[in-house]
Amino acid sequence: MLFASTPILKAADTPPSSVPSRIHTLDGLRGFLALAVLFHHGAIYHGYLKTGIFALPPSRFYTDLGEAGVAMFFMITGYLFWGQILASKGHPELRRLYIGRVFRIVPLYAFLAIIVLAVVGFMTGWEAREPYPVLIKNILKWLSGGIVTGSEVNGDSSPSIVGGPAWTLHFEWLFYASLAITSLFARSRIGAIVLPAVGFSGSAILLWRHPGDLYLSALLLFSIGMLCAAAKRLAHDIKIPDWGSSMVALAALSAAFFIFDGVYAVQPIIVIGIAFACISVCNTSIFGLLLTRPAKRAGDISYGIYLLQMPVFFIVFSSDNVRGLSNESPLAHWAIVVMVGVLVLMVSTFAHVAIERPGIAVGKVIAARYSEKRSVMV
Repeated sequence: MLFASTPILKAADTPPSSVPSRIHTLDGLRGFLALAVLFHHGAIYHGYLKTGIFALPPSRFYTDLGEAGVAMFFMITGYLFWGQILASKGHPELRRLYIGRVFRIVPLYAFLAIIVLAVVGFMTGWEAREPYPVLIKNILKWLSGGIVTGSEVNGDSSPSIVGGPAWTLHFEWLFYASLAITSLFARSRIGAIVLPAVGFSGSAILLWRHPGDLYLSALLLFSIGMLCAAAKRLAHDIKIPDWGSSMVALAALSAAFFIFDGVYAVQPIIVIGIAFACISVCNTSIFGLLLTRPAKRAGDISYGIYLLQMPVFFIVFSSDNVRGLSNESPLAHWAIVVMVGVLVLMVSTFAHVAIERPGIAVGKVIAARYSEKRSVMV
């Protein structure tokens, strides 16, 4: 975060006038969530270098760090897009919304997919090691924009490691697709709150009976975000002292980290949801932390931090010298992870300026042209 405060990342700053309705506490939160996932993977890499197995670390804290980051990202998605649906009173321009999502998500994801496939080609000597129909099928998964979760390609497991967090995009796309139906319920004030309440209670009950189901966990997380959006709209003038709501949010996050073993279960999700409600509904800044410049900068490039961290890990730890230094002591390993974090911030800033912003701009132009054509036809 100290590095994020330097002029080196100034290019990541969003012009204040471009998005006047941004929720700044959520922007700052995104930065910390993306970095939480990064340090989660840093812990995973320590075990991977020793055992060759890419699995959750034995530390409950570092396991929860990554899972909580992903969980709150899902909550943010539910909050922002259900808020848009409510603002349109259940009559959103869905095609415009989907065009915006495609050009927001796919360009940077395509960059990641190119890296993944290049790594596979390098690791397999650019030779086909599985039948062509299977090879093409697996390549197409990685070219689907995250709609389908990619896995091994050409008999090589590198994509699962280099692609890392890309698996979560599958759930994001499912949520966006559901808006075509769920938006109908937002046409009444009762439906706007009843739908997410039913989604929350139903998914909580089912997840209680079927623990570990990621689809039910995602549904519960999206529902919490939607509930917070409905609560924000119903009680938009709610005023709670920031110090008080900050203490509640920190207490909830602490409870989730130090009481529960894993995050994708009913109880920890609800506890984390309390912290998220404080930040989204009450604009809690965590004693001003979420409103600092480095937090906002990291938030602006959080998609890049989230998506591109694993290629940087892979490249840095591909060096025998780096792996040897990492195995010498935990201190040496974490020093390398911090260096990786700095590199990820730099790469993400470049990607934000060169890939994300142009993609968003093209999406806006296409969406605007569609709206003009639609208005002329009407």
